Amino acid sequence: AVPRCDDGAHLDGRNNCPGNEGLETGRSLMHCIDGIGIAAGNRASGPANVITVAFVTELGDLPAMQVTGVDATKISSFVINTDGVAGSVQGTTENMECAGRILPQAGPSLLQNGYAVMDNAFHPSLAQALKAEIQSLRGDLYANATHVFVVGKDEPLLLEKDHIHEMELLTVPPSHAHLNQWFHNPILRESLNSAIPSLEAARHMIKVQFNEGHGGCFPMHFDTYGDDGKCLTAILYLNEEWVHGHGGELELFPFPHAPVTIAPLFNRLVLFSYCLTTWLYRSPQATSSPPLLPPPPPLKGEESYHRMLRKLMISPFRRHLAKLRYADAWKQSLVASHKPTPAFHAYLDTFHNDIAAIDAATLKMLKTFAASKDTDKTTFPTTPAAFLRRLHLEFQGTPKKMSTPPVPWWH
Repeated sequence: AVPRCDDGAHLDGRNNCPGNEGLETGRSLMHCIDGIGIAAGNRASGPANVITVAFVTELGDLPAMQVTGVDATKISSFVINTDGVAGSVQGTTENMECAGRILPQAGPSLLQNGYAVMDNAFHPSLAQALKAEIQSLRGDLYANATHVFVVGKDEPLLLEKDHIHEMELLTVPPSHAHLNQWFHNPILRESLNSAIPSLEAARHMIKVQFNEGHGGCFPMHFDTYGDDGKCLTAILYLNEEWVHGHGGELELFPFPHAPVTIAPLFNRLVLFSYCLTTWLYRSPQATSSPPLLPPPPPLKGEESYHRMLRKLMISPFRRHLAKLRYADAWKQSLVASHKPTPAFHAYLDTFHNDIAAIDAATLKMLKTFAASKDTDKTTFPTTPAAFLRRLHLEFQGTPKKMSTPPVPWWH
């Protein structure tokens, strides 16, 4: 997910550093977010299925003098601790139970598209209570930063973002009862496990986040890192007075399908696989995979191309190819969202090498499949650019070609 800034889309490869083989499996990019947010994490050791919840109040493109007038909250991700103690806040549990009954309805869209959008997801009183508690925490937040490892550097680089502050929900005082109840209640996790049985979410991460305006945003990035178990993001928007032009839209990039822009309307819950600020973590013992739809029959003479396409859809390399496809926007988002520190410039210097390596790997893949006996030499793409153009036509063209294989979002 990439937060939308007033200067365009942003992508960020947090831990997707050059030389890092674990480019995230996420498919979402979020556009710059101006406002307050919360995200807290229950950090268990080792990979595990997790649902993450993050709350963010957004300002859009309001001038700095109006920062104190923020009235939008975004629950960016939620993770429910399986062994947490249920809270006793009046009405909160009932509201979450109500939401838990409708969340399974998101299952078909999540399985087919990799994301789902649900309006009026929670009772307005719960949303208001969460927003009020988030706003009261503004003075306790610290600057958002990311540690990345770069080839040739002994120590990780600290990349600081402009105008974005956060804190772990674990440190939220007990007096913030609604946030604590949200953190401990297992209903949402259990409901999403019901919607997607293969998810098997076992724990969660939650943090509070405040985006103070001035173009503060997150870059385009995938929200999972190797085997850390992150597998789902949930965002609940609470922008009561949001109008077009405020910014803060969520843009998902379910590559190779077309990008999707989602307005941050009040009480709109967005669920998607491997996303920005929230995650579902899989338990180490959870190894089952969802059943895949049978692949469509290949066109005569193009068996090799379709064999490559089917393998690409279930391979981590699809993530690398997405980064190649959106390389320009990715770099733009990195520049727009980070402070121009020496550490950031050292990281940015490696960006082109990273893209070049992905381009070379893509070319090698194309040459390998092109050498097959069943390859139609007249139609098989011979360059990464030609391959990306063909993917665009096949997955995003009008009408879409029926021969394209499905993407196993929850594989």
